[in-house]
This record gives sequence, structure tokens and C-alpha cells, in this order.
Amino acid sequence: MSFVPTKSLGFILALVLLTSFTVLGQNVDGIVTSELAPHNSLVSFPPVESPKAHKGVRGVVYCKSCKYRGVDTLLGASPIQGAVVKLACNNTKYHLTSLATTDKNGYFFIEPKWLTTAGYHKCKVFLAKSPKQECSVPTNFHNGQTGAMLIPAPPSPMSPKPVNTTEPGVKLFNVGPFAFEPSKNQPCKTK
Repeated sequence: MSFVPTKSLGFILALVLLTSFTVLGQNVDGIVTSELAPHNSLVSFPPVESPKAHKGVRGVVYCKSCKYRGVDTLLGASPIQGAVVKLACNNTKYHLTSLATTDKNGYFFIEPKWLTTAGYHKCKVFLAKSPKQECSVPTNFHNGQTGAMLIPAPPSPMSPKPVNTTEPGVKLFNVGPFAFEPSKNQPCKTK
């Protein structure tokens, strides 16, 4: 049985602990670096998770021409300002919804803060309301009435409409275009 003096044992233990927990060190040139301790070290760091990107949904809403009501076309259609669309998602234990209103070009953009890209396949966008009484019947053009699935937008160096998102890392999805049409009970106006 060998005997190690307690002062030597304490020094050896302190030396082992010091080298095991070293994070800063000197490289060959004597410059202090911030390299991590060796892989066999007692120090472990939790894995870093990358933040999930938020998503933005965009589309356009039109009013169909009376001449083409009941027909799946946008010939003669014009954009509707003030139309309301609804994003509905069932990707959590709660049903989450968000509304958006179209601008003068019929364009809408929804960027819900509570939603990440992980569950976009469980979301749909619906036509909700038209501001025009003469063009208030929702159509199922591109599933505007039954709910359109979100389609990932391809990366494009040039976009027809720039989108000013509030956060970096927003993934864009497209839906539509959607359309309301005049009621069949209303006669078409002729010019």
C-alpha cells in the first residue's frame, strides 16, 4: 500500500480540476483563445437549438366580373380593397386563427407571431368577408371557400410586391388568388 501525503493529493486534485474546466487557453503563439475544453473534459454544454422561423402568408382577393360568375376564371376581375381573409390552424391543442384585410390592390399579408414553420401543413386560409355588397358571394376558386393549403413560396431574387416583414427569418407561403362574385339573384349591369 502506498502513501500519498495529503498536501500532494490536494495539489494533484486541484491540477486535474483546473485542466478539466479550462475554457480559455493559449495557442502556440501565446495568444489567448476561447476554444472549448477537450472532448474528454468534465464540462458539458447544452445543445443550442436554432430558433424556428415565423411564417408569413400572402395572397390576393378579387371581385369576379358578373359576366363570368359561376365560372372558374379571373377574366374581367378586379382587386377588392377591404376584403377579409382568415388563417385557421389546428396544429396545437388549441384552434388558432388570424384575420387580415386586403389593401387597394387586393393584396393581404398575415404574419401570426404564435405560429412557426413546423405545422404549416395543418393551416388553411379562407375567404371571410367582402366589403362590397354587390360582390359578396365567396367562391371556391383556389379553395377560397373550403380552405386553401399553404404553399411554400419559392425563393425569388425579384418579387412583384416587396414584403416588409417585422422579423428576419420569415418563411413565406402563398395562397389563392381568391375571388368573390356577384349574387346570381342580381342582374348583371350592362354598359
